[in-house]
Amino acid sequence: MAPRRQLTPQEMADLSSVFYELAHDEKLRPYVAKLVEHKFPQRAASFSDVKQKAEIQQLRNEIAQDKQLAKAAEMTRALDRQRDDLVTTGRYTKEQAEDIKKIIDRHGGTLDYNQAAVLYAHENPSSDPTSRPPEYPTGRTWEFPTVSGRDGKPLAFKDFIADPTTAAHNAAYTLIQDFRKRSGARV
Repeated sequence: MAPRRQLTPQEMADLSSVFYELAHDEKLRPYVAKLVEHKFPQRAASFSDVKQKAEIQQLRNEIAQDKQLAKAAEMTRALDRQRDDLVTTGRYTKEQAEDIKKIIDRHGGTLDYNQAAVLYAHENPSSDPTSRPPEYPTGRTWEFPTVSGRDGKPLAFKDFIADPTTAAHNAAYTLIQDFRKRSGARV
């Protein structure tokens, strides 16, 4: 280390002024306190307020952390209750509840079990036997409906198949005539 030279009175006044400004600036005071404590431990008592503020801030942080942990624990208990309700009511099995948990995880934990259950139901529709069309009894055959000709007599199926366009025209004319009769228009 190079030998120190003697400062002039103006340099001493200038450096004292700079240090005074640094030591009394609220943003810089904690940094200056650490420097003084490191270099001149006997002078650290001048910055006891910084140490007190740091301790108070640490206590506040611990209290805030405890509150967050308590809130997280409550949220976990609420999610567990929702999961148990889904299983105990019989809506879902334990395996399905695990799949619902995967949906919650997939969405970053922003969903609860009820919301995730809606997504699960949408992604995995149940096979409800009542939603199928009724089956026809065995032994019965379906019969082709009879179509009437222009004269009003039923056409045989072989005549209908031979010329379906004419049969359709005849059916249309019959309907139009019925409509006109009901509405009172001239036939």
